[in-house]
Amino acid sequence: SNNNNNNSSNSGNPSSSSSSSSSAAATPSTLFTCLTRRGTIAAGRQYEMVFECTPFTDELVEAFWTFRIPTQGIEVPFLLVSQVSEPRIYFDRPSINFGQVLLGCVGNATLRLVNDEVVPFSYALDQNSFDATQALLRSVGAKKPVVSIEPWQGVVPPKGCVLLNCQFTPVLERDVNYNVICNVKRKPARLALNVKGEGVAIHEVLQLENSDGTSVVLAPSYVPSSSSTSSSSSSSTAA
Repeated sequence: SNNNNNNSSNSGNPSSSSSSSSSAAATPSTLFTCLTRRGTIAAGRQYEMVFECTPFTDELVEAFWTFRIPTQGIEVPFLLVSQVSEPRIYFDRPSINFGQVLLGCVGNATLRLVNDEVVPFSYALDQNSFDATQALLRSVGAKKPVVSIEPWQGVVPPKGCVLLNCQFTPVLERDVNYNVICNVKRKPARLALNVKGEGVAIHEVLQLENSDGTSVVLAPSYVPSSSSTSSSSSSSTAA
């Protein structure tokens, strides 16, 4: 919605003299605009009137107008109707799942924002929806967000698309799950993209196995007792 759509109407003059014409709205409306409200219809010619529609909602809107030729005493009422559908702009995938990514590493994914309309549309990702605002990053002392999407704002060309690069850089061992909001200018409904991932780390463990099948987890500074050492040695000798 909120696109400028033009439509035209022709009026003819079959007489041998020129006539002046005008059109006026019988019901007030900011939705419709007549770009050629007044003019002169030459003898034996047609006159084109251009109307512009700029809808701001997807509701059905009607407006009554009147076409007048004062010199001839002619008044013709006509109706303008606007019925708007949602612009066909969408993500080519509903979600991104990075799975498990090691801390300090970067997971990468790409997606497209597609525009099936014949006019361009501006878009902007709501950075609050995935904790990527500069104010938040400064408050926590972070250089970059856990999830970043670039370009986060721009223009989608008509009958084209924009390639978006999404990165997941975990800094903590935890799951993240964001519903990223995309605001498209002149599109009432917002787009949503689910992004999830899990930050993981490698945890090494050193175990000492005794002859009785039990095991002892060794700490980095752990020194096994003599009994544990002899038990393990006996197990090794017997083997």
